Amino acid sequence: MTPPEEGDPVPIAERVRFWEEQDRINQELIPRVIRQGELISEHVAEHENLQAIVSDAVRQAVAEALAEQKRVYDAALEDAKSEMRAQAAESARKARNAAILISAGVAALAASAVVLIITL
Repeated sequence: MTPPEEGDPVPIAERVRFWEEQDRINQELIPRVIRQGELISEHVAEHENLQAIVSDAVRQAVAEALAEQKRVYDAALEDAKSEMRAQAAESARKARNAAILISAGVAALAASAVVLIITL
């Protein structure tokens, strides 16, 4: 149905039916449009602080990643320190054994020298 235009010889009854139909359509559409506007307003209000929420989530994720990285680093550092202590202990044991062997050799040499001097 098209709206009546000025100067058209449209009967009044048809004009009334047109405006009654328009009124009926408006009665159905206006509440829907109002409800959609309310829904959009609620949606915007719920997501108004979206930037802060995303920022907090990113900050927390970065902090957790750094904490995990620090745990891994600390564990690797402790493993390296343990390995260095073990190697230092092994080196000290080898040095002690070498010193004992040298001392034993010197003592054997001195004993041989004493025996040699006595036997001469």
